[in-house]
Amino acid sequence: MEWADKAYIARKKGQWEASIELARQALRYEIEAAEKLPPVAESEPTRSILYRGAASLAYQARDYELALRLIKKGYTTYTPEEIRVDFRDIEHARIREVKDERDLF
Repeated sequence: MEWADKAYIARKKGQWEASIELARQALRYEIEAAEKLPPVAESEPTRSILYRGAASLAYQARDYELALRLIKKGYTTYTPEEIRVDFRDIEHARIREVKDERDLF
């Protein structure tokens, strides 16, 4: 979580490029941790929380396709509703950005 904390601090200071790079660093560790847990009931809610964190970091690092892939991997029949809501929030944030980008042209 150290890299994620540093990314957050950089973002708050307006250091966008540093924030993106730090999020990428944190992302590697978050994915590694998430992938160690099998998609079974006994892995929840830890597994979903890790995938939520990884998807959020990918989004912060502007790797939107990876964020969406991580969300899909994070969803199981055992994913708690609270985490499902967070996954949808990340998906909707990206949809809004795409719409806003299209509206510019």
